Amino acid sequence: MYSRHFVRIVLDINVLIAAFATRGLCEDVLRTVLAEHELVVSEFILGELERVLREKLKMPSPRVRAVTDFIRRTSLVVEPTDPSNWPENDPDDQWIVATAMIGDAQLLVSGDRDLLNASQKFQLRSLALASSGNDSSSWRVLHCMSNGRVSMLFN
Repeated sequence: MYSRHFVRIVLDINVLIAAFATRGLCEDVLRTVLAEHELVVSEFILGELERVLREKLKMPSPRVRAVTDFIRRTSLVVEPTDPSNWPENDPDDQWIVATAMIGDAQLLVSGDRDLLNASQKFQLRSLALASSGNDSSSWRVLHCMSNGRVSMLFN
């Protein structure tokens, strides 16, 4: 009998944006997380996703609404009451860390060095993604810190 290993996962806002704006690793990560694990988001993450898709990427409002409704329906939505106190230099990242903590996430996926450092501070495993240039479609996996089971996420 097949038994899935569910992991609660927070995807950084930039990973979510790339998943809907381009084809590639971030899209694959989101698809795998939704199919085999549990995505954890907050209203802060959903609001930032909506804002960036609409304002920066100029995605039409009906499409933006469809994206955020889809994420809301397929994810565990938590609402931290306060931001984390770390990382000190980025208030937005503080809400991402707070989302991971209140959602009892085991994994944080990000390309943001501060978020990855925060995940270590709060004993979250992290998967670091980074682009090999300015093109967000050229994401690659740099490293994965996990207990081995989570690394199966991309097999």
